[in-house]
Amino acid sequence: MTPIAKKAREAIVITFMIAQIIIDSHAHFRGRRQSYKTNPYQVLREARLGGISISIGMPNTLDPIDTFLAAEDYRHLEIAPAEKMLALERIQPMYFGARDNNLKEFLKVVYLDYIIGAKFYDEPLSGGGLFIKSWEAERDYMQACARFDKVVACHNDETKTVRAKGYVKEAEIRSVERRLNLAVQIPNLRIVMCHVSCKEAAELILQAQKNGLRVAIEICPHYMWFDSWGTHWCPSLDAVFYWCYNNLRTPEDREFLVSLWKSGNRLVFGGTDTAGHAAWEKFAKPGLGGLPTNQHYLPLSVTLAVDYNISQRRTAEVTSFNQADFFKFDVPRELVPHTFVKAVDMRMDRYNQGIITNPWSSELFFREEQLLAA
Repeated sequence: MTPIAKKAREAIVITFMIAQIIIDSHAHFRGRRQSYKTNPYQVLREARLGGISISIGMPNTLDPIDTFLAAEDYRHLEIAPAEKMLALERIQPMYFGARDNNLKEFLKVVYLDYIIGAKFYDEPLSGGGLFIKSWEAERDYMQACARFDKVVACHNDETKTVRAKGYVKEAEIRSVERRLNLAVQIPNLRIVMCHVSCKEAAELILQAQKNGLRVAIEICPHYMWFDSWGTHWCPSLDAVFYWCYNNLRTPEDREFLVSLWKSGNRLVFGGTDTAGHAAWEKFAKPGLGGLPTNQHYLPLSVTLAVDYNISQRRTAEVTSFNQADFFKFDVPRELVPHTFVKAVDMRMDRYNQGIITNPWSSELFFREEQLLAA
């Protein structure tokens, strides 16, 4: 079945076959001492409005999720109540934050059904002071995850390079290379490189896949739509909102990531890296990165499919089936028709009582019909 588009009086309507369970592999629920940014209820509500059924939460909250008690508190005091209020059918899993000295705490949480694995952060981007520095500690965490069938997720910005040159490609490439060299020594490990943003890092991962390592490439919408040359920038939005971790790269990098999105590789999938920040934080020097994209993840994926002639089956793979296979979620594999609307006149959405602007709301993007009435 091919997409069916028709013009309405002030909109373009498109019917597209999608997966029944859409999965976001990279969500920041915030809350705790960062509720002024956003909170689990708000993030999961926006995900539901955007058609996402499973969001995987990150541990770099303030305070971070790096102990058994912190994980249990966050789960039962903030995430579970949000799931109940929103009548979500699925448990929303999350990562545990890895440190050099907290492996014993991780071994306490590996039996919890909502802990999907361990997240590695590099020192410069230590949200809540959360980072892992020792390669021995990373190796031990990888071995534990392989033993207990958990996933390792890596944020890649190598410390020395960032301090010397900023968030350049080299920092991402070096971090990816170092962790791949560790991972290849550990049988049965599942590892995902988060928000891959450049061609060179992706090529290292592709080679590791060919060598038999089960390593996934996570691609976020902003790296396939925006680049550092200003492609597809919304003129009504201040450029500070395009500051992301990792940085936006070149048009060549962007096109390469799109080619992976449509390639058929089953170890490529999408995640939003939805990261709410207050406007004053975005405009501070240096401004915080991250885009609140989860509500528009599915419409944007459909827009990319239409623009780049990506099949509906492949779109279902990168938004659902590939994540399900990698993380071992049970999801139906039949596609269902869904209606999207591309509006001509679209207001700028503001989240969290008006202090977070969403850069995805413009005439460029398809939106689900239900969002127009929300």
